[in-house]
Amino acid sequence: MRVGREVVNGAIVVSPHGEIDISTVSLLNRQLAAANEAPATQPIVVDLAGVSFMDSTGLRALLDAADRAREGGRPFVVFQVPLAVARVLEVTKLEERFPAIPDLETATIGSLSASS
Repeated sequence: MRVGREVVNGAIVVSPHGEIDISTVSLLNRQLAAANEAPATQPIVVDLAGVSFMDSTGLRALLDAADRAREGGRPFVVFQVPLAVARVLEVTKLEERFPAIPDLETATIGSLSASS
């Protein structure tokens, strides 16, 4: 597993690739924590397109990061949620906790702020 982090359209984009499970979640946690240390005006977008599997530890990482972001007044959204991850969110009834944006390239800080 690998996790990238970059700034796109004023948002911090965290992009995990591979399987998120107990043996790899620490990589994701480090990048999400670093994203939460940036100025609170920058929304956090987690691009899940490269995730092939996510267990409960990955879900916990997203929940914790979303809570920290929102406590600091920062929007936290997900992008390109693959079917396997969408099912995990649906089964756990957490899909509403993670607003999804349809298009990262046209997203603006204003539209992301409205999603928080």
